[in-house]
Amino acid sequence: MSMERVEAPATLLTWLADRHVWESTTGYDAAGWQSSTWVLHSMYENASLAGLGTHDELHRHRLESGDLAPEIVGGINLDEDTTNTGIPLGFVVRPGSPWRRALWSQHLTDGPASDRSHPPCHRWFPYRSWPVAVQPPPEGSLDEESLDALLDTLSRWSVDGPGTDCICGPWTGPGLSGRTTTFSAPR
Repeated sequence: MSMERVEAPATLLTWLADRHVWESTTGYDAAGWQSSTWVLHSMYENASLAGLGTHDELHRHRLESGDLAPEIVGGINLDEDTTNTGIPLGFVVRPGSPWRRALWSQHLTDGPASDRSHPPCHRWFPYRSWPVAVQPPPEGSLDEESLDALLDTLSRWSVDGPGTDCICGPWTGPGLSGRTTTFSAPR
């Protein structure tokens, strides 16, 4: 299904104004629905990068070689005491070849590092920093593939079918911050 993206008035999401501030960074739970489901964000693998270590190891190598400048915020070098997990933030587009879609089940373990007492998130996986060969699922925003699948499913079950407008937002990420968007299928 090919969706059209258009700017929508921010007033379409005024119901978000009454939500707790902490929800704005972790997602919004609009209570009162008859049912709900989890959308597990897409992750991808590139077999040609297997064995190259973790995202943090690669990040530290690039810092040491001068290929990358340290991340300094308020005079504090964030790279000294943080780990680059490889988990992307914000809207992630579907990567091209040679990246292939991977299933969550391929990376889950039942060991002590996996904490499934929380909703599906980074705690379910054994990695502190993901292997470079894996683009882990983003947190805090749907990726392109998951958004397309969600909109396709919603339009099949909506009264107006593919002509149903789906309001999404507010978006975060480069050039998207605070925008509300309407996606609708061509009529």
